[in-house]
Amino acid sequence: MKKNNKERRWIPYALVLIFCMGLAVIFFSPFLRGLRSFVWDTQEFGFPYINLVTRTLAEQGHLPLWNPYNFSGYAFAGDIETGMFYPVNWLFTLVSGALNFGELPFYFIFHFTFGAFFAYLLCLRLSKNVFASLLGAVTFAYNGYALGHISHLGQVTMYMWIPAVVLAFVYAMSKRQIFATLLAGATLGIALLVGHPNTSLYLIYLLGGLVLALTLADKTKWKRTLLCGISAIAFGLMVAAIMILPVMDLTLRSNRLALSYQQQSEKFSLSPSDTLGFIYPNNNHVLDPDPLPVFNGSVDITQNYLYFGLLPLFALIFAFLTKGWPKWFFGTFAILALLLGFGSFTPLNRIFFDFIPGFNKVRMAVQVMAVFFFAVSVMAALGVGKLLQYLKDKKQTVISILIGLVILSVTVVDIIGNAYNKDFYSAPKNPAQVYDSVHDLGFVAKFKEDSSPFRIHDETNAISPNKWMYYGIENIWGNGGVKLAAYNGLFMKTGRTSSQPVTDKLLDFLNVKFLITTRDLDKKHFKKIEGDIYENINVLPRAYLVKDFKIEPDVNKQLDVIKNDGIDYGSLVLLGGPPVYLGKDSPSVTGDKVTITNRNDFNLSLEVSNMLDSILVISEVYDRGWQLTVDGNKETFLLANAVFRAVPLKAGHHVVEFSYNPMPVFAGGIISVLALAMLLVAGLLAILGKSKKNDGK
Repeated sequence: MKKNNKERRWIPYALVLIFCMGLAVIFFSPFLRGLRSFVWDTQEFGFPYINLVTRTLAEQGHLPLWNPYNFSGYAFAGDIETGMFYPVNWLFTLVSGALNFGELPFYFIFHFTFGAFFAYLLCLRLSKNVFASLLGAVTFAYNGYALGHISHLGQVTMYMWIPAVVLAFVYAMSKRQIFATLLAGATLGIALLVGHPNTSLYLIYLLGGLVLALTLADKTKWKRTLLCGISAIAFGLMVAAIMILPVMDLTLRSNRLALSYQQQSEKFSLSPSDTLGFIYPNNNHVLDPDPLPVFNGSVDITQNYLYFGLLPLFALIFAFLTKGWPKWFFGTFAILALLLGFGSFTPLNRIFFDFIPGFNKVRMAVQVMAVFFFAVSVMAALGVGKLLQYLKDKKQTVISILIGLVILSVTVVDIIGNAYNKDFYSAPKNPAQVYDSVHDLGFVAKFKEDSSPFRIHDETNAISPNKWMYYGIENIWGNGGVKLAAYNGLFMKTGRTSSQPVTDKLLDFLNVKFLITTRDLDKKHFKKIEGDIYENINVLPRAYLVKDFKIEPDVNKQLDVIKNDGIDYGSLVLLGGPPVYLGKDSPSVTGDKVTITNRNDFNLSLEVSNMLDSILVISEVYDRGWQLTVDGNKETFLLANAVFRAVPLKAGHHVVEFSYNPMPVFAGGIISVLALAMLLVAGLLAILGKSKKNDGK
């Protein structure tokens, strides 16, 4: 009988998993039926990134470490929000190939089910009550933060990992075993690989507080508890090293390196008056394409939809009647996160910005509300658990079950009912009208007819910037949070996702053959094709030769020359250092010629013939991950025109080859593989140890 009971223990968990999945399927059913479409950053930013990763992996068998489609090329592995190394993205690739826009509902269903299920397990461990834990799961997965951020793919995906990570840490620090500790760290590492900077930082803060809370709660073995917690965090960073090192490398050269307090808090602080949203669901707002000027609150609706149900809100009172560390830990972090979310409305956010490491590197103060909603979901479960336990203690078991059912049912209807099929996170549009639409395919076809290497610049957002990447057309701009600081300096931002080069002559150098704009243009420079589409008559090739150069080691001074229109790109190049002419001596040639013989995201090969010593100028972004060989010998190339590449060549015929081997990715990969090997060894040792223990019995 005992054996049968043990074998059936999985059944309640399976039923809970089915419940969580059922809620997710119901909530996302309008998307599955083609009645609704994802909007804003999920549509314009998150999906194109995941699509490029899964498409490249499925079609070419490797990851797109370099992205040639946005910003004239950049280190894609260094952009934290690509989710390039997130195993779930690989799993979706294995199952269905390249993830298309119509399949995104399944991606959300998976993660909402995952988040709700592990929220249930965490709440069950802390509250010991099934109904209270189910309420915690529903509150966690369908609160205002989670639903508002359906329009932010990476953000809500990583949010759904928080309960699993916290549960793994709670378990590991109670067991104080090596394998459990490494498993907790691995869970953290996978969560970090989702790739959302704000949530990553807040999760590390949360875990630091958890380690402290559990250490203080352990009177006898606190040293081992503390060591276990610190080790798990460190191991998590090791697992995620394959992402962390390239992200750090790119960030140090990006526009994100220096973030002012105004950028962190201005327009992105939650107003105290918005807390009315805790009792009244502000759910009738339409998410405008550019919502900041027309928001209904202190920040856009994706940030200030705060509703998480009246009964869970009321249950917070009972949570503080419970005993033990959970109420103090989760209660403290809920209050702290709310105060930090108020941003510039309180002095606390400024104190954190000035003195807490990392806090001044992430935008949008209000996004710390991820911690608030996670904490109050657990607190709500504790509160309901306390109430139902009180009824059980009074021998009112049946009433306790009935009340638990009522509370859960009312909460599901309240939270999900108020947010179902709403416009603040979606649009009433078939996904087929968003990507691969007749309009898009017809528009893009005009450019696909040209087989030569070229870029476009779309100043009108005729289609959203990252759609050009999706359709395989190279763009000098894009929609991304991280851009090289020097490259960013070449443009004037004209909108949320649009820009204009500092001079139109810069478009020649950037190999922009087609310009889409409503501006009045020089007819000698640009020829109108149709509508707002112009062809650049003076466009320069992707790679070409010049004889003249000017040495200017200071990148900012190079930028000043470019901004002041002080360079004729066809005949002069700005170099970051003195040229040393490369290549083997060869017979003289009769003319200058540059031919690109191979080009992909790992390789650029050229054959060059030059009559005199010349500078090969390439309008591909300079990055230390690219290695150069000239005539088979490893060489060093120069920084040119602020952020591009130049190769000085002796007169003659040469084979020039660039290969992309980003050291931060490979170094991080070694650390991550080492961490996974440690986890595997620890797991095997744990299994062997358990087997020997059972044999001894």
